[in-house]
Amino acid sequence: MEKKLTKRQQQYLETMDSIRSAVDKLVAEIGFDSMRIQDICGEAGISVGAFYHYFASKNAVFVDRYRRRNAYYRKLYNEQLILMNHVDALKEFAAELLKYTQTRVPGVLRFYSKAIIDEYGTWNGEDGDAVLEICAALVERGQAEGTVSTLYEPKSIAMMFNDYYRGIMVSERISPGTDEEYEARRQVMFDWLETLRAARQGEKVPTESALRLFASDFI
Repeated sequence: MEKKLTKRQQQYLETMDSIRSAVDKLVAEIGFDSMRIQDICGEAGISVGAFYHYFASKNAVFVDRYRRRNAYYRKLYNEQLILMNHVDALKEFAAELLKYTQTRVPGVLRFYSKAIIDEYGTWNGEDGDAVLEICAALVERGQAEGTVSTLYEPKSIAMMFNDYYRGIMVSERISPGTDEEYEARRQVMFDWLETLRAARQGEKVPTESALRLFASDFI
């Protein structure tokens, strides 16, 4: 039997949800760079003083978005991806990531990319990158069950997956092309993932170095 929350605990959770909803709405409307703490408080209906009981700074709000993203992807893994063929699951995961890329505000992307480079250790110290974690887990399980090629280590494949995904994400935001060009970039990633299936008789699987060279067009 679940323990019933106290009135104060319930109020805390409701206010946190209000702040997060306000942040998501403002990021979509005006971008992270333009969003101020006062804007968040106005949208959430709380005072600035109350805000600081939940977050120490605007940057802390952004880290919270990163952790919520991780939680969402881990839930997707546990409830859906883990039940699928492992290569199909990798393709489904890539599609989900790229769908998120298409809706991301450029200002958030710039801030996120800079933070990941400058403060990667800090961001991942308490909550590792779910993209790498999930990809490596799917590959490891697939190799153990014979559905994924064992030519590469799970970590290497996960890093390559991340390179492809981030390359498409950056290309789409820095120099967006036509819908056809986006689909071509997307298809390249899916074609590579297809090569990870346990090799068919006589099939030649591209080397990792060749794949990295190919991916450099998008990174």
